[in-house]
Amino acid sequence: EKGVKHVFISSGIRHDVALRDPEFIEKLARKHIPGRLKAAPEHRDPRILKLMRKPRFELFEEFVKKLRSISGGRSVPIHAYTISAFPGSRPEDMRQTDIALSKLGVLSEQSQAFTPTPSTMATAVWHAKRTLSGEDVFVEKTDKGRRPPK
Repeated sequence: EKGVKHVFISSGIRHDVALRDPEFIEKLARKHIPGRLKAAPEHRDPRILKLMRKPRFELFEEFVKKLRSISGGRSVPIHAYTISAFPGSRPEDMRQTDIALSKLGVLSEQSQAFTPTPSTMATAVWHAKRTLSGEDVFVEKTDKGRRPPK
């Protein structure tokens, strides 16, 4: 647009959707990151991501590698958003998520403990401690266990 000098994405992106368009990732890396990029892998464990109905962690890894290879040596800090205490997730699962993000060079500084929300599948699983298919799942309900790892 005429008169528009800069457009930055600072609220975060859907990494799985961005992977569908390499040209978008290239434009993003070169022109539209204001200093850091927020993305939400949310977790690393495949069974937890399946319960969350989120894309595989490998897609996040692929996005990070592609973004870094395109950025032409420019260091793009990536800040990850994760969710702890989601039904099925144990504190050790979150530690493994933080380790995986660290190995990618991704900062994991935004984490939120799962909060049951009315009329959602995740809340039904949280209350029942069981998936729709009847599989029992661990549900962390103690304050200490629900805290994101430090």
